[in-house]
Amino acid sequence: PDQVQVTVVLNAGATEINGFEVDGSFDVTENFTVSGAWSTSDGEFTEGSDPTQATILPSDTIVGFSVPRVAKNSGIISGVYTFPVATNWDTSIRVDGLYASSRYAQVQNLIETGDSFKANARVTFRNDGSGTELSLWGRNIGDDDTPANVFRYVDPGDFRFFARAHVAFLPRGSQFGVTLRQSF
Repeated sequence: PDQVQVTVVLNAGATEINGFEVDGSFDVTENFTVSGAWSTSDGEFTEGSDPTQATILPSDTIVGFSVPRVAKNSGIISGVYTFPVATNWDTSIRVDGLYASSRYAQVQNLIETGDSFKANARVTFRNDGSGTELSLWGRNIGDDDTPANVFRYVDPGDFRFFARAHVAFLPRGSQFGVTLRQSF
C-alpha cells in the first residue's frame, strides 16, 4: 500500500523500420469470397539508451533491440459464403482468423506477449424486402487469452530492489450473441 508505481516515458533514440503490407480478395465462386491481408514491420533501435536498463543489463544502450509493443507480423484471412435460403431471404456465413506475432513489453526485449490467434464467425439471415437482419455471432471463439499488449512500470526511487511491475492488457474471452436489426 505504501509503494507507488510510476511510468517512465522518454524519447529513447532513433529507430529504423522496414516492412510491407499486402492484401487481396478472390471470388472463388459467385457465392464464395476469400480475402486476406499480411503485414510485416521490423523496427529496430539504431541509436539511443535507456537509463533504467543499466539496473538490469551491463549497458544502457538499446541499439539493436526491437521496438516494443509492436507485432512484427500480423494477418487476417476471411471467407464469406452467401446463398438464398427462402423467398426474399439471403444467408451469409463469415469466418475470420486473426494472427499477431509476439510483442515485447519494453526496450530491453525481456518480456513478450506470445503469438495470438483469434477466430470469429457470423451467420446472417437478411430480408431486404422487409429490412430485417438476424445475426448469430461469435468472437474469439477459441478463447485465446494472449495479452493484446504488456506495459512496464518502474519505481525509479527503488532501483536497488529492481522494483518493476508489468501490466498485461488481456483480451475479452469468447463472446457469443444474437443481433436483430430492423430498417424502416
